[in-house]
Amino acid sequence: MSLSITDPMQNAVDEAVLTWPKVKAKVVFGHRGYMRSDTLFGFLASAGVAVKMSSISEAEELHARAGVAPFKARGAVMRTWPVLPLRSNSELEFALSALRNSYEDAGKRRKKKKKK
Repeated sequence: MSLSITDPMQNAVDEAVLTWPKVKAKVVFGHRGYMRSDTLFGFLASAGVAVKMSSISEAEELHARAGVAPFKARGAVMRTWPVLPLRSNSELEFALSALRNSYEDAGKRRKKKKKK
């Protein structure tokens, strides 16, 4: 993984997430992404950390929080990928909790794929 992380909050995310079982870092959208097995569940973005939500309604709950916006790439707005800000320790804790939930969902999505 060649992308260096200079932001201390993003570094804290990286250090925590990479300790979870079956997580590997991978470059996605030009950012450091996190995969559980082969399922992407989050990635560092310039404004914080993007977290995969399993539904629009779950994503909308996060979009209601201050500073949260959907990830945008090449003109596309990805509403199920809210970007959570990392401006304080409380936002860091919230982002890690949201990432952990997405990580758990990624494990469930992987099991569903295998059953097909």
